[in-house]
Amino acid sequence: RHWVTALAVLERASCWPLLASGGADANLFVWDPEVGGEPLRSYVGHKDWISELVFYLALDGSRRLASASADRTVRIWDADHAGSPLALIEGHGHCIRSIVAFDGTSGGPVLASGSDDRTIRLWKADV
Repeated sequence: RHWVTALAVLERASCWPLLASGGADANLFVWDPEVGGEPLRSYVGHKDWISELVFYLALDGSRRLASASADRTVRIWDADHAGSPLALIEGHGHCIRSIVAFDGTSGGPVLASGSDDRTIRLWKADV
């Protein structure tokens, strides 16, 4: 089964939240914690374990899931539909340990990632 190395929650106003998990197997899953059982969606693309996950909203209101990995990449996924990543972000020289999302000064979402290469990088994330 899935050895969990990262979790994220997306609160929803009218019902239970979505829960995302990432693992040592480099796979991501989105779950409905009220239902449990099998995941709603799965995402494949990372080449190494997933270290951090964050949900955020794109400018058009669509829900996104960003994943950081020991493969030195950040990938952005459509949180409501399984499939290939919407974006692949590269630039770190070592394992990415953390990622956060926030609204940038231009109004669009921004991701900040921290890595074992001793850098923090900012990425425009409106995809």
